[in-house]
Amino acid sequence: MSLDISNIVASRICHDIISPIGAIHNGLELISMTASLDVKSPEMALIHDSCQDARARIEFFRVAFGTYQTGQLMDAPKVQGIANAIYTTPRFDLRWHLESAIDRTWAQVIYMGLMCVERQLTLGGTITVAANADHIRIRITATSERTTVAHPGWERLSSDLKELPAPADVQFHLLTNIAGAYGFAVEFNHR
Repeated sequence: MSLDISNIVASRICHDIISPIGAIHNGLELISMTASLDVKSPEMALIHDSCQDARARIEFFRVAFGTYQTGQLMDAPKVQGIANAIYTTPRFDLRWHLESAIDRTWAQVIYMGLMCVERQLTLGGTITVAANADHIRIRITATSERTTVAHPGWERLSSDLKELPAPADVQFHLLTNIAGAYGFAVEFNHR
């Protein structure tokens, strides 16, 4: 299956799943308006938080795994907001230096890069995403208090590995393919 058809399938799956999750979220809001139910219970909080997390992840995956034409722009606050919904946790400190709209293909590469960095920072850390003024170069920097060995998935950036990755590492494979398809160069430095 080609990269294009895989991206279209991923977009379709995200599109079809977001509607029922939105309906669950709306149902929770209606329940919260009913005085007879304890909407502050731990059970209701768990359902609400899980729904929010699922919705954020689907939105993130829709950008990361979707298919786009060069020239489709995403506003910087939207790019940041979608990623922040997933990566603003006690485990990660996500920082942005992105001030204007960027091409959606750049957003896709950034999100793939974030997923790769997440695999590297198993114990958490600080992730910084920065772009120069004309968006010719985007840099994702990750730091952690604990030294880690480079994740084997990074080898895909510098070699032509033919075997498919494990499902948990598919982002490394896709980062290389997507960046190559758009003519982007991706580098990895581990210190």
